[in-house]
Amino acid sequence: MRQPSEENMASKKDRNQRSSAAYRRDLEKLFNSGGDVPERFKSIMEKLDGEEIPEEVAAWKEEVDALREALDEGFRPFVTKASAFVRAGHPLPDDEDLLVRLLDHPQARVLEVALEHLIDLDERASLRRPERIKSRFRTIRTMTDSPKIIALLEDLEQRVG
Repeated sequence: MRQPSEENMASKKDRNQRSSAAYRRDLEKLFNSGGDVPERFKSIMEKLDGEEIPEEVAAWKEEVDALREALDEGFRPFVTKASAFVRAGHPLPDDEDLLVRLLDHPQARVLEVALEHLIDLDERASLRRPERIKSRFRTIRTMTDSPKIIALLEDLEQRVG
């Protein structure tokens, strides 16, 4: 029986690594692009489009869209909408821009939820814009005396460097 050459094995390993890297990039693009679907996932997405979205998921998506729209209306409308969103117990979306904006929120509970979600998001997938998050740390420290928020902030600081 013929043994594969080391060169052949290295070549195959290199091809597999490139293929895996391309697949991971396409997955990142799928989940972070907000609408652009890579070619390899279009048939799957078309199948999913035909399925009915559960009512609670559709309601959550509407609330998230309203929260994003409030961002464009100014800080006060955003604060009001974000407070209602968190008070209603909705889970925060994995939208890093929205989460960074929530770090400016004046209410401790909203800030706490945003910090917890950023930590959770970092555990699942590394944060794409750590500099925007780091830029809020000093302000948060001066605006709060909550031990829980400070502990969450320290945890997030260690994660983003």
